[in-house]
Amino acid sequence: MSREQYIDAAIDEAKAIDLALEPGEIALFNNAIIHASKPNFGSDRRILFLLELVPTHAYQHAPRESAILVRGSDAYHNFDVDPRPQHEMGASELAAWEQAVAIQASVLFRGAQRPPRALQGMTSGRPPGGG
Repeated sequence: MSREQYIDAAIDEAKAIDLALEPGEIALFNNAIIHASKPNFGSDRRILFLLELVPTHAYQHAPRESAILVRGSDAYHNFDVDPRPQHEMGASELAAWEQAVAIQASVLFRGAQRPPRALQGMTSGRPPGGG
């Protein structure tokens, strides 16, 4: 919920499922499911790996985003092609990632009244808080 949105529907918390994970475990779910996390009191940060699959005919008016074709062919060319990484955490790879994140954030947080806290400090290569 990036723009001060909220869920206005009645939520029966008795039907909620607690999905406690051990370090190193992952959860995969559809992002349309209402979900939340309790505070992380562990000694390490949480890591989010977001994977969005969209058909090549999908488009966005502005700004133009980038993507990687994972299957088939692209007859529409609605996305710029992400460069294939040559080095793990290399300077050009990090620069391309920072640019893609900045473009995505400009779309996700368009119209938001408050800054996107989740992204603050993430492009420094250090977790938020300087840790």
